[in-house]
Amino acid sequence: MKTVLYTSPYVPAEWIEAHGLEPCRVVPSGGACAPAVLNGQGVCPFVRTFCSHVLSAQGACGIVMTTTCDQMRRAFDVVAQMAWVPALLMNIPRTWQTVSSRRLYMGELERLSDFLIHTGGTRPTGDCLAEVMRACEEGSRWRNRWAEAHPTAYPVIPVALVGGPMRTQDLALFDLIREYGGFVALDATEGGEAGGHRPFDRRRLEDEPFMELADAYFDGIADVARRPNDGFYDWLGLHLKERDIRGVIVHRYPWCDLWHAEVERIRQCTGMAVLDLDAGGDDAPDDGRRRTRIGAFMEILH
Repeated sequence: MKTVLYTSPYVPAEWIEAHGLEPCRVVPSGGACAPAVLNGQGVCPFVRTFCSHVLSAQGACGIVMTTTCDQMRRAFDVVAQMAWVPALLMNIPRTWQTVSSRRLYMGELERLSDFLIHTGGTRPTGDCLAEVMRACEEGSRWRNRWAEAHPTAYPVIPVALVGGPMRTQDLALFDLIREYGGFVALDATEGGEAGGHRPFDRRRLEDEPFMELADAYFDGIADVARRPNDGFYDWLGLHLKERDIRGVIVHRYPWCDLWHAEVERIRQCTGMAVLDLDAGGDDAPDDGRRRTRIGAFMEILH
């Protein structure tokens, strides 16, 4: 089956699969050489690594990027010029409480459909889409992909990990937190629970599967980039209380103005100890530096 590469949570995997293609949400890893234009100062490490990954990926038939990240939006021009397969840039509105914003997102899903057909897919019927949506929700709900069952052999401190998308090498952070007596009880990163759509309404799914798909993604993602983004803080506050979280670690990349600007508001809204942890600008994370900061933070929470 032909594969479509993407990373944004606003790209519905069900929509791709309903077109007869295989969705692949990329968690990029370091090692590949990025185009020279993406190696300068100020380029987000995640964007650079994502572009390296999709430009070197084998067997893909298309690449989908979105405008939710300014750096990703600019990097699309590089990918579109250098990729061997077609690439699409989806426009995702920042505002979300208007009819026009919703119509724009639905229009972008239709444009994505045209792109998928161009890359070898087929336009799905309503029944086909509904079947895929049911199967995907039954087979895989959003959960913490990297945390094991809550250990009971020794005391652990539940923490929340908040932030944008993560590279493969950044996932070592989960192990570092456990090493110092912590446990990621809430994965509120873009690739974790915060990036999941709301559950599908089964009754509406039968009658209006496309509308339900669009609404579940457009309304149901806890996105800090939304304006206003109160929904993200409502979602975060609910889960912090529900899981008895003791502290918050904000994982962000240097030069990510979005998450940098939210750190203080997260501290104020949660009333908890917050660790502002930047990932470092290179492809080999400085585990020594992160180890020291995480260890000190966990000491505060003991």
